[in-house]
Amino acid sequence: MRIEPWIVLLQAVNFLVLVYVLYRVLYKPVLEVLDRRQYARDADARAKATQAAADEARAAAEQARDAVAAERAQLLADACTAAAAERERLLAPRRAPRSLQATDCTSRELAREREAALQEAQGGWRTWRCGSRAAWSTTSPPCG
Repeated sequence: MRIEPWIVLLQAVNFLVLVYVLYRVLYKPVLEVLDRRQYARDADARAKATQAAADEARAAAEQARDAVAAERAQLLADACTAAAAERERLLAPRRAPRSLQATDCTSRELAREREAALQEAQGGWRTWRCGSRAAWSTTSPPCG
């Protein structure tokens, strides 16, 4: 058997044409499909990682919001308690004298009304107010 150089050359060219056709028709599309699958897997992994990070951030934000809400509620409760205590502290000295003053004013009003009734019967009188009642007097100053 004799090896012809033209036949070897034509077989080499035929082999290169076959490799080129297989590369274009089979190998290149298969590589593209494999690349797309790999990209899809990578994208899915990135999406899961992003979702996990977002869930962690959401949980941290909710925890921080709850902590701020609890602190706000505590501060409001403390402020209300402090305001009530301050109010009681400021109003306590005024309540006792006011009740004594009201009792004193009531007894003075009764005395003035008695005096006014006597003076009205005699003819001379003036009018002024003590609290919400009118008192008749010519000598006593207004109460309070």
